Amino acid sequence: MNIAFVTYAKSPRFTPSDKLLVKPLESFGHKLFPAPWDNPEIDWQKFDVLILRSCWNYHLHIDGFLSWLKKIKKLGIRLWNPYQIVLWNIDKRYLFDLEKKGIGIIPTKLIKKNAVSTLKKYFSDFNCQELIVKPTIGASAYKINRFLVSEAEIRLKDFQQMLTQTDCLIQPLMKEIFEGEISMIFLGKKFSHAILKQPRQDEFRVQIELGGTEELTNLSPELIKQGQKIIDSIKGNLLYARVDGIIHDGKFMLMELELVEPHLFLDLYPPSTLQFAQAFQKLSES
Repeated sequence: MNIAFVTYAKSPRFTPSDKLLVKPLESFGHKLFPAPWDNPEIDWQKFDVLILRSCWNYHLHIDGFLSWLKKIKKLGIRLWNPYQIVLWNIDKRYLFDLEKKGIGIIPTKLIKKNAVSTLKKYFSDFNCQELIVKPTIGASAYKINRFLVSEAEIRLKDFQQMLTQTDCLIQPLMKEIFEGEISMIFLGKKFSHAILKQPRQDEFRVQIELGGTEELTNLSPELIKQGQKIIDSIKGNLLYARVDGIIHDGKFMLMELELVEPHLFLDLYPPSTLQFAQAFQKLSES
């Protein structure tokens, strides 16, 4: 098969992590090519399969990305993860769907665009000292804001400005985030490995570019079971998934379920590259 790893125009090549997948997939007879989703000159019909990998600007051009996805569906090209799952997962309101299925999520409320509201209300609702507000559509730490209870009045304009732009999710800042965020990687719906991501001191975001650290970690069978429950709640096949959350009172609490274009930390767990290729091959033969 001719396989396209979907990237984006400003970074069109394989990421170092994804490059590790080339040989394992080639060992099954496949050919791999990086292909930016936002390059209008690409003939997508020359590919048998598209795998969303580093299309990390999609949230900045959401209408264009949704149009591109619709085009790929119309062309009948197989997409991983599947088209309908990607559409559902793009908007973080999927958290409420999972909560209805009995998945434990960080306490979360939706604030609609242009809603009239105050920070004080949510400090009271959540009984917390700090709040996190984020757009419902975003990637990495895009436009995430942190508000302290002492700033409820002086930063009210910042909060209201966010609401003029987009629907938002609001959550209490859980103290466990400073101890580290857990990312569980699943390939073909089977657990592969886990990463502990820790923020730098006085920071709540865990991204490397913000001073965070990432390392392979071992999880208890019970925590893996809780992650598997989240994956099993998704109907249909998945090639890859990343389950992000924290451990609160011994239980895993979901922050985000990444099914569009998650970084999979393949470089931190070498066996995962063959696991990815085997999962792809099994799904291709089904």
